[in-house]
Amino acid sequence: MDSQERHDLKQNDLAEFMIHFRQWWRKNGTFWLLTILIAALAIFAYKYFAGRHTRYVDQALGEVALAQSPQSFFDIAQKYPDLPMVAAKARLDGANILLREAILGRSTNPNDISLSASDPQFAEKQMQRAGQKYESIIQAGEPKLIVMHARIGLAAIYETLRRFDDARAQYDAAHIQAVELKLTGEAAKIDRKIEDLARFQQRIVFADRPAAADALPDGSINPVLPGISDLPVLPELPTDIDTGFGNLVE
Repeated sequence: MDSQERHDLKQNDLAEFMIHFRQWWRKNGTFWLLTILIAALAIFAYKYFAGRHTRYVDQALGEVALAQSPQSFFDIAQKYPDLPMVAAKARLDGANILLREAILGRSTNPNDISLSASDPQFAEKQMQRAGQKYESIIQAGEPKLIVMHARIGLAAIYETLRRFDDARAQYDAAHIQAVELKLTGEAAKIDRKIEDLARFQQRIVFADRPAAADALPDGSINPVLPGISDLPVLPELPTDIDTGFGNLVE
């Protein structure tokens, strides 16, 4: 077969293919065209919304990073309820600041230091608020990582209040969650906190209350000297005594 014959054969094959393709396209072309368009639109929409969600999350995390006061963290948590992890992280950070202020006895905001110093119950109020925030995170139950840290914060409050059994219970629960999350480093830290708590409790020895002292007998001035019931009574001196010295003056 010479080159011309091969060329003619290829031309015939191409012409035959085009004829069959036109027939196939008339029958199935519209369906496949719509399928390709729908797939392209789906890919575009996925990338668009995925990118939009990523930007939304980045915006929320940026606000958390810039927040400084407890209330600003709590406002962020209310602003992003559709981002549970971000909202829980904001509440945890706000509660941690409240606990820090309770320990310091003053506000961490330089503009509010004078106001907090004038309130004698500032530390007590901040610790109470921190405890409420920690408890709300724990009751929510998710995310487990945030709940674990909330338990550690609540245990610190219980330690401050000398509620050692409650503190130990929170540390134990946090340790279980750390093990479940395979956070070996955090689990080791919690173990050390539990050991420190146990040593601290051992150093606190409450002395027995002394027995009530026996009542002293009537007339006694101490437990050794006996009571004297018959003390001599001095006579009452008159107010107008005639000494007789007046005769000497005359």
